[in-house]
Amino acid sequence: GCRELEAHIAQRKKDLESSGDNAIQFELAKLNQCLMLLEQRTQDLRTVENIAMQSIPMIKTMEFSNMNLIRKINSAFIITLPVFKQALAQAIMLKRQRLQAESMAALDAKTNELLIKNARNSVEQSKATAQLASGSSIKIETLETTWRTIVSGIDETRAIQENARRQRIEDAKRLEAIKQEFRQKFSPSKTR
Repeated sequence: GCRELEAHIAQRKKDLESSGDNAIQFELAKLNQCLMLLEQRTQDLRTVENIAMQSIPMIKTMEFSNMNLIRKINSAFIITLPVFKQALAQAIMLKRQRLQAESMAALDAKTNELLIKNARNSVEQSKATAQLASGSSIKIETLETTWRTIVSGIDETRAIQENARRQRIEDAKRLEAIKQEFRQKFSPSKTR
């Protein structure tokens, strides 16, 4: 694991000091990266192991809760459900009686209301028909509103497109700057 890799790195450092070979320096950089990745992976595995150990009491607690729920459900079938069914049947019968009485009273009221409403509707419909027959189908205000909406939409679309174009230009500059910085930091002359 990590100890063997650390020992190998120490040996290669001694080899570099004694020989001065640049190839060993690149090998050491790779070995150090491997050591770092191995240490991170080891830490990840320790973390996962700890999480798994913490899950055991949680699972036992859920198991106990499930047993209690099963006991409660079984009790409900024996005691609670029959009482609930009886109360529900009584409530339904009482509600039906109340609804029937209310329905009969509402029917009488609606009959009188409909007679009055039909007379009023007849007059209102006659007046509305006369107004419709005397005017234009499309109001000028409607046409003005639709024209303003179209023009506004075109202007907003142009603004969005112009902003997107400017953003693309700015993003291209920033990407080029990143690329130049990358080339400066990792050019072959700097990595040696």
